[in-house]
Amino acid sequence: MCIKERYQRKVRGSQFLNNNHLSSLFLPIHTNHTMASYDGDKNTYGKFNGFGKYTWEDGSSYEGLWRFGKLTGQGTYRWMDGSVYEGDFVDGKKNGKGTHVTKEGVYQGEFKDDKKSGKGFYWAVNGDRYWGDWFEGEYNGVGILYIISTGTFFDGNWEKGIFKSGIWCKRNNLYKGPFVNGQFHGRGTYVFDSGKISQANFRNGDIVKDSVVEINTFPAWAFPRDFLVSVPQSVSLGGLIPQSYKKLFDPIPYPDLPAGVHF
Repeated sequence: MCIKERYQRKVRGSQFLNNNHLSSLFLPIHTNHTMASYDGDKNTYGKFNGFGKYTWEDGSSYEGLWRFGKLTGQGTYRWMDGSVYEGDFVDGKKNGKGTHVTKEGVYQGEFKDDKKSGKGFYWAVNGDRYWGDWFEGEYNGVGILYIISTGTFFDGNWEKGIFKSGIWCKRNNLYKGPFVNGQFHGRGTYVFDSGKISQANFRNGDIVKDSVVEINTFPAWAFPRDFLVSVPQSVSLGGLIPQSYKKLFDPIPYPDLPAGVHF
């Protein structure tokens, strides 16, 4: 059921709605263009209120719910460059849950004041993908990132888009511990491709001499298997998401683990 159908069922029989009227209003998402047309509901104060579609002269549009002249409720916003957002709005901004499709990729998850904040999944057009916590548009909290060009996984704690600690796995090698400036730094565990396991102090990516202890216990990794086969929910290719993005959602391979290591 589309947004309009859901709304019509909710308000059928309401008397305060008045269709097919035009007026100016406050629209913080898209303010640099004059209005081409509006078709929808208004309240008795002349504000867009209810369901309506607002189209700008450049072809950008919003179709969905309004409250006292502002985008509030569920709706679909389409930009002239082909980007589209479908989801929740509050006071003219993306707030709540939604799906945002741009030329860089597809994000599905939570928003606050137009920025990715909360839990969310991101599929980049280059094949990278991330699942986890966001804050103000950046990885922040707990999350897992896959870099397709190198087959590298980062699974752990993030702060303002920077990986701080956790699991790094690449080409049959694995490290678990803290990071500083993108390098192993601090006390960590390294598993070599042969299966050899060492604990050591690291400084700027290098092992500190005389700090190595050989151990037999593989560092725990609760790998999220669903991450490998993740796809957007409740949206379809050819609709909100272009068919050309189909490969973004192909399953990705399991991490290349060291010898003798299994999940």
